[in-house]
Amino acid sequence: MSRNTWIVSGHMAANKLLPALAVVAAGDSVTTGGCNAAGESVDQSPGPAEAYERKVELAVLAECLERCRRDVAPRTFDAFRLYVLQKTPATETAATLDMSLNQVYVTRHQLIDRLRREMPEPD
Repeated sequence: MSRNTWIVSGHMAANKLLPALAVVAAGDSVTTGGCNAAGESVDQSPGPAEAYERKVELAVLAECLERCRRDVAPRTFDAFRLYVLQKTPATETAATLDMSLNQVYVTRHQLIDRLRREMPEPD
């Protein structure tokens, strides 16, 4: 893994997991763009090696997410999908699934913790 590895002590760093989940959920590519101070488009694409590494990391995360989906109750994963992956407000998620607000928060915590444990150890 690169110097900017996502995995810390065998677990994905908390500040990297949620953005990575958003990429997996959206099916986004690894290419990013931006603008410089003059408003001109700037290609901020990673090099081929970094792009490949990120693609592999996202594939591993997607596989871990799928294993979690299979291992938990459908309603539990629906809460995680709505609240974390689709960024639906917690109150709306709770109302949609007839859960308490606390259940939504606990589900988020439990599945993120499980995803961290599912991630492979760094090389």
